[in-house]
Amino acid sequence: MARYCGRVKIDPDSPEHPYVQLAGLLRERRSGGTIGPRVPSIMGLAEESGLSAATVKRALGLLREEGMIVSVPGRGTFVAGRLTVRFVDGTDGS
Repeated sequence: MARYCGRVKIDPDSPEHPYVQLAGLLRERRSGGTIGPRVPSIMGLAEESGLSAATVKRALGLLREEGMIVSVPGRGTFVAGRLTVRFVDGTDGS
């Protein structure tokens, strides 16, 4: 039986590992435009999914390897391709 924790559904009876399920759900959110440009924090995703922080880190690592997200030290994790660069003068370079 699937369980809903927040808005993330993880099926404990699935043969798929929980981190793979979470990565898939985050991929769906990215495709649907319901996540980004910033990805929720590890602790936020852990709370929302009912998974451990280590499992969430593993899911994010999988997405990072696929090039779907990028992590910027001291800034957070972002959906790849949805970053907007702002220059010091406030313009976006257009």
